[in-house]
Amino acid sequence: MLFINGKESFDNWTAFQDKIKKTGDLDKVLQIYNDALKSYQERSAATKY
Repeated sequence: MLFINGKESFDNWTAFQDKIKKTGDLDKVLQIYNDALKSYQERSAATKY
């Protein structure tokens, strides 16, 4: 969530990916991040009006 909510710079994305690769399943982590982003975008779109 750090990257999605802006608390972590995307300049650090590659280092984050490397860390995840060493500790677990990168595809699963990316799916979680993508799901969270989609949910955030849907909530944001619903509250614009």
